[in-house]
Amino acid sequence: MGQKSIDEALADWAKRMQKKVQEVNTSVDNGLLKAAYFCEGQAKKNAMLRIYNLPIDQRYVRKNFRVAVKGMYKTYYKRTGLYKGSIGAKMNPNTPHSAILYNSAPYAKYLEFGTSKGIRGKYIMSDAVLKHQAEIIKIISNYIKNGGNKNG
Repeated sequence: MGQKSIDEALADWAKRMQKKVQEVNTSVDNGLLKAAYFCEGQAKKNAMLRIYNLPIDQRYVRKNFRVAVKGMYKTYYKRTGLYKGSIGAKMNPNTPHSAILYNSAPYAKYLEFGTSKGIRGKYIMSDAVLKHQAEIIKIISNYIKNGGNKNG
């Protein structure tokens, strides 16, 4: 007869739809990862502006030591770059279709949110996401529109 039965046509259609859903999911994941890497770059820029570019008296740039300032002692620390180097992004292994922006430095939460002793937070990671929402949406949208193509 040459024609497919209705069951064969439906099975073929379901197979094509499943393939298309998989392509869209892959595009979304690629877009999320690209957006997470974008946020990682923004967080590293924020770290440079808010931590590493702050002036420090060059006479005191050694490992760490105490120096007398008007009868009081102040400790100076060498900036090692650990905070900035510990910023990363990856896909969330526990939740499908989600990405994580993280910092593995042991003191990261204190720099980000501050402490109870009056040290204000610098919101390095938070601002990397919250102040760039339009760009993040654009990155993900372009990946979905272009089918996961890197040129999107």
